Amino acid sequence: MLVKRDLHWFRMLFVLQGSVLPRILPQLGITALIAVWAVVAARLPWPWHLGFTPAPFGFLGVSLAIFLGFRNSASYDRWWEARKIWGALVIQTRSLGRQVVGMVDDPARARRMVRLIVAFTHALRHQLRGTEPREDLAPWVEAELLEDTLATRFRPAALLVALEKELQAARRQGEIEAVLVPALETSLGAHSEILAACERIHNTPIPFTYAVIVHRTVFLFCFLLPFGLAGTVGLLTPLITVAVAYPFMALEALAQELEEPFGEAPNALALLSMSETVEHSLRETLGERGLQPLVKNNKHFIY
Repeated sequence: MLVKRDLHWFRMLFVLQGSVLPRILPQLGITALIAVWAVVAARLPWPWHLGFTPAPFGFLGVSLAIFLGFRNSASYDRWWEARKIWGALVIQTRSLGRQVVGMVDDPARARRMVRLIVAFTHALRHQLRGTEPREDLAPWVEAELLEDTLATRFRPAALLVALEKELQAARRQGEIEAVLVPALETSLGAHSEILAACERIHNTPIPFTYAVIVHRTVFLFCFLLPFGLAGTVGLLTPLITVAVAYPFMALEALAQELEEPFGEAPNALALLSMSETVEHSLRETLGERGLQPLVKNNKHFIY
């Protein structure tokens, strides 16, 4: 995720890091080449010269801008909802860790439970990104449980089951007052709700047909626009065409990035950074101090 930078207005005109411009440069290049051909074709007889006028493109451009607005709004809603869910995860993990340390009398069991909460957060991140969690889970989960967890399809849910077993074992051993168990059960239930909410966003993308319609319309508009401009603006057609095509293509590319808030694109959520926040918070709950940041930070990005 790109960290906001306070750049001079002139430097903002040329910044590439975190921009979608590198993604759409090939498409802009093709558009410019078509515009060059449109200028040449304007001097040739039909059928080389299509003879469009700019008028239809004005109406189509307004309609396309409205569709792109809806597309970006839907994508941003997914991104923002995902961010709120992970914000709730930070709150709930801290609360559960505090409850475990304060309510479970056996320090060793409380420590195991807190470590399982950390493992749950890392497992959730890896499940949403489709990456291998073994390396991040190994420091927090005992070997036998680690192998059992990795053998399951839904690793975060398996770790919640392990937490539930630890809680019930503590209750049977008298390490926690029975009257306090419902409070911990409520916190575990909140973790299950967060897991389900993340899975809902991850497994329910914006309808593919809608994305295809917008994508096709953007490129059809941008590729045909030069033939409507060549007869009026002449040699400036490539420059004007690229200037008009850039915001349409850029907004469409940005919508694709925001649609996948749990991905690893520059504008996706900084899940690794938030996982570190949870990890450090819970380690400090256990009494550890002087923890150093683990997240790779290249000055402008957090991951």
